[in-house]
Amino acid sequence: MENNNLDGSVPSDVWRNIDFSGNRSLILDFHNNALTILANPLTPPANVTILLSGNPICTSQNQLNISQYCQSTSVVVPGGSTNNDTLCPPCSTDLPHENILRSPIPCLCAIPLHVDYRLKSPGFWDFVPYEAEFQHYLSSGLSLSSYQLEVSTFMWEEGPRLKMNLKLFPNNTALFNSGEVLRLRDMFTGWLITDSDIFGPYELIDFIPGWYENVLPRRTKSSLTTGATVGIVIAAFAAAAILSSLITLIILRRHSSQISKRRNAKKIQMKIDGVKDLTFEELSNSTSNFSDSALIGQGGYGKVYRGILADGTGAAVKRTQQGSLQGSEEFFTEIELLSRLHHRNLVSLVGYCDEDNEQMLVYEYMPNGNLRDHL
Repeated sequence: MENNNLDGSVPSDVWRNIDFSGNRSLILDFHNNALTILANPLTPPANVTILLSGNPICTSQNQLNISQYCQSTSVVVPGGSTNNDTLCPPCSTDLPHENILRSPIPCLCAIPLHVDYRLKSPGFWDFVPYEAEFQHYLSSGLSLSSYQLEVSTFMWEEGPRLKMNLKLFPNNTALFNSGEVLRLRDMFTGWLITDSDIFGPYELIDFIPGWYENVLPRRTKSSLTTGATVGIVIAAFAAAAILSSLITLIILRRHSSQISKRRNAKKIQMKIDGVKDLTFEELSNSTSNFSDSALIGQGGYGKVYRGILADGTGAAVKRTQQGSLQGSEEFFTEIELLSRLHHRNLVSLVGYCDEDNEQMLVYEYMPNGNLRDHL
């Protein structure tokens, strides 16, 4: 019953009506809840193990008689058995270490990566029976051992969709190296994890390096030499002279013609949860200026391009041709309807662009081709 936000009193008589004949035993794992009260003294039989670490009651000055239950953590060894003879001391608090309970190395403390993750169309309504299979599926997809992946919390959302927080632990060591952190990030953001028939397509909500932000490579600022600085100053003066001429020309043209419109002027303001409002410039950059090499489809509505968004996510950009443009109200209605569609066999709407003379829809990218290719 760990990690469930249970509050109130510590259950002190759960074992009362249980038959402990032979070698039967009971483990009550209440760690990481919100238990604050001890209504009755804890006097469990010898074959009952109580785990309370991570509850507020363990820090209360009036509950010193339960310290033995607050310091102990059971170690789960490979194969699923629990070894209650091995008790792990708390990890050091100077760094965000945590015990890897299923590690082949008992009591190994390590710093995990955190990932907010969502199954967009799972083929089940109850996750608990599938949790072990999910851990095997995702850890295999990430080229990790199953003990390196832990589902910290999960919550069902409308759809139905399943949102969860994952912890990724290093392999038999305390820390990931920076190369492994980057590899795992690229696996998630590049949609390189194969979809499962049971778990369906996934969505990366957030990749949280946390402590590892300190070890990831950063771009270094380059210093300018004196010669380069002088060159920039001279170029700036020359650019200013040219710019003044251009401004005069632009003013004259604006008085004589209103044909050209700014591309970044939005026709209608809209905000839809989970759907990004992208600019023409962003989508142009993501598709190498709508290069033919990025073209992956074409129809009566226009063309579809493979793109890489600024956050590294792959996307399919559907660019409507001029003859197929809608009014802004109709385009907004289409976006609103598409944003509500969630099914394991339908690509999800990621974003849109609605600038003068440009209407684009951005979908998740399916690297294995479309239905027509498979048929």
